[in-house]
Amino acid sequence: MSHWVEFFKVDGNGNDFLFVDDLDGRLSSRFDLPELAVRACGRRTSVGADGLLVMGWDRGAYRMRIFNADGSEADMCGNGARCFAMMLRWLGLEDPEMEFLTNVGPVRAHVHRDSTVSLHMGFNPFGEGALFRVSERVGEVEAEMWYLHVGVPHLVLWADRWGLSEDGFRSLGARYRHDPRFPRGTNVNFVSPSEGGLTCITYERGVEDLTLSCGTGACAVAASAVMRGMGSPVRVESPGGYNLVEVGLEDLGARYRLRGPVRVSARGVLYVG
Repeated sequence: MSHWVEFFKVDGNGNDFLFVDDLDGRLSSRFDLPELAVRACGRRTSVGADGLLVMGWDRGAYRMRIFNADGSEADMCGNGARCFAMMLRWLGLEDPEMEFLTNVGPVRAHVHRDSTVSLHMGFNPFGEGALFRVSERVGEVEAEMWYLHVGVPHLVLWADRWGLSEDGFRSLGARYRHDPRFPRGTNVNFVSPSEGGLTCITYERGVEDLTLSCGTGACAVAASAVMRGMGSPVRVESPGGYNLVEVGLEDLGARYRLRGPVRVSARGVLYVG
């Protein structure tokens, strides 16, 4: 028996997602959600996206679940959560100021009139095994390495200039993503200074490729920047656009407020045979 699944296409700085409704539980009872994510997110074989956002209901609140393009479920995604907030507002389900649940707990969001969304991510511990200011030879570049969690693990590699092609970033990102020093695997962010802020290229765990933007990656970059002496907020430029990150450092972790543009681009029906 064939089925049709309604979806919306939404992106934060080009970090794109398919948003689907599972409020009544029928979607998750009918389909294996990781398998659905793999099928729906295929760039050449289906609609294509970096991940699948599933809207559910839990303990009297909306709940976001996110499945990466490879079917793995992520605990948190900054751009995904901003997109989720935009969809709740766009569908008339929430006021501009809202709170919803994620796998790492509740988050607060605000949808602004200029189509940017702010996400208050609360306290995020840096996590066991965090690394700060470690010298690392990365290819031909002398870099500074930081490793910390923002709901999910992030490796931040700093250099004055990278001088790499897209394939070069992809190759190094894949190598560090599976580095044995990071047993859970890691997202990889290549950072360099730019006029007015920082430039970041991210290789995302679960997508297993470069993405146009990463919200939690921008937070990890901003946290390391503030610890290096940069003032908050930090503007992080990615190939798909910018995120503005406010960082409040605390013992063993930080609080983040992430803001950037979100766009709803399409509505359609996915055929699942």
